[in-house]
Amino acid sequence: MTIYSAIGFFIAMLILAASPGPGVFATVARALASGFRPALAVIGGIVLGDIIFLLFAAFGLSMVARALGNMFFIVKICGGAYLIWLGVRIWLKKPEPVTGNQNQNIHSQWGNFATGLVITLSNPKVILF
Repeated sequence: MTIYSAIGFFIAMLILAASPGPGVFATVARALASGFRPALAVIGGIVLGDIIFLLFAAFGLSMVARALGNMFFIVKICGGAYLIWLGVRIWLKKPEPVTGNQNQNIHSQWGNFATGLVITLSNPKVILF
């Protein structure tokens, strides 16, 4: 790797790391909609997805992600539609008075975990790098 390619790689990674991705938006949306604990499950799914991509990179299986690009595009579209639906649902939800049972989980922990995993596995920034 030459110094020019290293500088280019550094600048590209700096820009990608500074821009929030779908994982950040999903985590914030889940935390606002359901609270802290369901957001932790989404974060767990995101971390597992990152570990899966790290293992793909470590074992040279990035070509698998490239070969399955069409499937990842479909998952990305479905994930984006889910995030839009979640945002509209939060926006249209009527405020409720504060009671002792505010942290009722509407979604299962496994569903939240799977949401984070699918969002990460379909993230185009992660697939690109």
